[in-house]
Amino acid sequence: MGRKPALDSITVFNIEDDNTRALALQSGDVDMAQGIRAGDIALFTDNKDYIVKTTTGTRIEFFDNEYSKNLF
Repeated sequence: MGRKPALDSITVFNIEDDNTRALALQSGDVDMAQGIRAGDIALFTDNKDYIVKTTTGTRIEFFDNEYSKNLF
């Protein structure tokens, strides 16, 4: 069975806007966040109140169009 969890519950928010996500972390509205923009990461790495963990990776965005149909 294992040990009892240290938390009673977890609430997950989907904050799509990058600026809003960073501001929510700064204001204490959320306790943790992922996907902080590279330009905003210094706001947290230079502050001893935050633990910042980073990883390198690749991101691919793909857009395809249906070429067999006339779009206009």
